Amino acid sequence: MIEYKTPETVIAEIKMVRTKFAGTILITEGDSDYKFLKSFISDAKCYLLPAHGKANAVDCITLARNGSLKGILSFVDADHDRILNKLPKDENIVVTDYHDSEPSGCIKN
Repeated sequence: MIEYKTPETVIAEIKMVRTKFAGTILITEGDSDYKFLKSFISDAKCYLLPAHGKANAVDCITLARNGSLKGILSFVDADHDRILNKLPKDENIVVTDYHDSEPSGCIKN
């Protein structure tokens, strides 16, 4: 069902999480980013949620803002956006300094 995940379904999940969690919600592009960041994030202060796509992660910020949801960030890979001058310009979107956030080959399922 991952292929059917949309920004709207991610926002619906965020709204459910918000009923029990008041901390920061960090949206990642996908599972590998989620697994990589999990070791650096305090579960008590930050809830990680994969969006299953960069476009989903970026679009969630707009939807969250329009829905007055607070404390939500997206973490996305720079990919080639830096070279193409197409980086997202939103204070709630964190873009990696490099092409990918996770070191290649160090994430194991």
